[in-house]
Amino acid sequence: MAGESPTAEWPSGGLALDAWRIRAAYERVRPALITDPLFAEDAADFDVSVEELDRWMSRPPGCLDGDTLWDWLGGADQYRWAGLWVLAEAFAGPASLRLAGRVATP
Repeated sequence: MAGESPTAEWPSGGLALDAWRIRAAYERVRPALITDPLFAEDAADFDVSVEELDRWMSRPPGCLDGDTLWDWLGGADQYRWAGLWVLAEAFAGPASLRLAGRVATP
């Protein structure tokens, strides 16, 4: 059907991550991210820091699934929010792609 996104199967071994791609995406979104209310508001209350986020974004895992996302961006929800923003930027394309199948996170 015209205008529909193509559908693919979710990779069985998780989503392969290219560290360079993640770091490049982080550099693009970092200025907006660190001032975004979902990241910055209450950051001190949850021991969230930009320096810690910088460290985590400099060493992403090689493959991403629910467990590795949880481990990579452990701690406060602000870090996971930042990670999702970076992943969306890193994998953005000219068209959306629908992934079929179950995706479970802890």
